[in-house]
Amino acid sequence: MCGDEIMKRWSLLLMILAACTLPTFAADRGSQTSRFGAGISLGGPSGLSAKYWLDSDHAIDGALAFSSGDFLLLTGDYLVHFNNLPTSETIRPYAGAGALLCSFSTSKKLEFMGFTSTSSNTLLALRVPLGLEWTVSKAGIFLELTPHLGLVPATVGAMSGALGARYYF
Repeated sequence: MCGDEIMKRWSLLLMILAACTLPTFAADRGSQTSRFGAGISLGGPSGLSAKYWLDSDHAIDGALAFSSGDFLLLTGDYLVHFNNLPTSETIRPYAGAGALLCSFSTSKKLEFMGFTSTSSNTLLALRVPLGLEWTVSKAGIFLELTPHLGLVPATVGAMSGALGARYYF
């Protein structure tokens, strides 16, 4: 079994464990005193996820994904949560803006999320994450759809999605 397959299986196991334990936590984001959360994200691509709440409506988040020898990907976003919409207190929509930076091994042709290049091993794109987050006392599950606008190596549009979970420390 290759390293990517092992990472996918561990990520799936952690996501299932997080989903099973979330109901044991208290009920709303308002009682959460922790500002920093870390966890996993499954999707395009799968990796580690972190979030820091600036206040009850604003946060910054980031992700780190890698494939042994193929690529290293970093994202960072500024998020605005819409607390005054008619949704549950624990399910909150959000939107944001950020960037994606990905470095590929030089021995591979860059083909990633709709981006293709034979002359560059670096990808830089703007991101607009749109999502929902279900938060409870010490944990959160999020579902996100993110349009991208590639800047380097070429101007091209792409789309990714993610399902993730974080535990707040």
